[in-house]
Amino acid sequence: MTDFYGSNTGQYDEFEDETAVTGEALDFEDYDAGTYDNTGNTDFGQGNYGTVEQPVTSAPSYGSSSFQKDTVEQDYMDVMDDPGSDSGKVAPDSATSTKPSFVEDEEEDTTKYKCWHVENYRSYFNVDSWEVAHRFLRVVMPLPIGPDFFERFGDNADLYGPFWVSTTLLFLLAAVGNFASWLRYELSSSSNMDSDSAAEIWEYNFFKVLYATIAIYSYVGLMPLAVWGFFKWFDIELSLTNHYMAFGYSLLTYIPAVILCVIPLVPLQWVLIFVACGFQTFFLVRNYIVPLKPTLVRGLILLGVVAAINVGLALLIKLYFIR
Repeated sequence: MTDFYGSNTGQYDEFEDETAVTGEALDFEDYDAGTYDNTGNTDFGQGNYGTVEQPVTSAPSYGSSSFQKDTVEQDYMDVMDDPGSDSGKVAPDSATSTKPSFVEDEEEDTTKYKCWHVENYRSYFNVDSWEVAHRFLRVVMPLPIGPDFFERFGDNADLYGPFWVSTTLLFLLAAVGNFASWLRYELSSSSNMDSDSAAEIWEYNFFKVLYATIAIYSYVGLMPLAVWGFFKWFDIELSLTNHYMAFGYSLLTYIPAVILCVIPLVPLQWVLIFVACGFQTFFLVRNYIVPLKPTLVRGLILLGVVAAINVGLALLIKLYFIR
């Protein structure tokens, strides 16, 4: 192999092995000036030289600078040309990783959280407004269309809707109950102008908020738990979250009825409350009858108990909160 240095002057510096080079091994084209002889000496003049058609057959000795340079360059090119080579891969460094932090959070296992951590309940609130509205529609729909409630929403059971439906209802009970009481007071005061009636002063009953909270949250918290226990006894698989979802959404029927109870007509109030109770009970029976088919007799007894408790809740709403 021949190494040329100082190509701007056209001078030859050295051969590593003179015996391996012959005059016939080199063929320079388009060279402006210079001479070559068979002794291995080259005397080139000024000018540019062309390409070597036949390379020198000798290889540099192991350990020489030329051999080391060529070997390193060839290894580098092999690694770059072979994408599947392990030697060309760089181990990822966690400190310099470009993976977004939110992707790591989504892949994080939520089972490591304790029961008092908010992150443990994140999956139970994974619904948007359209999904909640669709579940509202299925509650108030009088006739079954398509799959039942558990089949349609059981894979993505949520607690978001049940929580807000229950919370809204209890505040409505306290607010509407006090407003109905105030309205009756005003009507009675305008009709009875005697001194005793005029001396009476209407007061807001704050205990209705407390009692409504106890009544509604007890119903939503204990009824699904009791029905889930009976399902376990009947050997029927239905998650506890599905029970809470069904009972929580069923209270939606009371919200418009309670709002309309501000009208000071007692017969109308009774009709509104028991229509809401009927829709709620029908919704629960219609959806619970499907998983209870294997044990239909015991299932009907359970649903009868649920209906009786629903009637008791309706009576409590009418007799105490909306008198």
